[in-house]
Amino acid sequence: MTRAPGLRRRTALCTSVVMLGVTTLARAQQSLPTPLTQGDDAVALPGVGRVILAFLLVAGLAVFVVAVLRRVLPRFNALPAASGKLRVLNRMNLGGGLRVYAVQYEEQIVLLAEGRHGLALTPLKKDEKAP
Repeated sequence: MTRAPGLRRRTALCTSVVMLGVTTLARAQQSLPTPLTQGDDAVALPGVGRVILAFLLVAGLAVFVVAVLRRVLPRFNALPAASGKLRVLNRMNLGGGLRVYAVQYEEQIVLLAEGRHGLALTPLKKDEKAP
């Protein structure tokens, strides 16, 4: 399985952000003061650095999840199984909101173009091949 170059870069960026966050959190936990004793303020607000770090970790994780879902979800949107007389033979996304389907109904094959402004049907002759 080959990955798209953009996905590789995003994955590497997310990995480095997560690793940076983990090492910074480990250093911050090592420098924590001793446990609170009686009389000290029990409610301590996190520093600005920790808030920024937590935000970067969550944002990096969100970008990584979106990249993985964009890569994986088209596999789950595979062509549906044939049901009855109607079958989707092939489909292709041409970008810009335009998709083309090769559909077979009984013995007739039809090209169906779906766009932002409507649908178009083109029946194929018997001797023509579907894409």
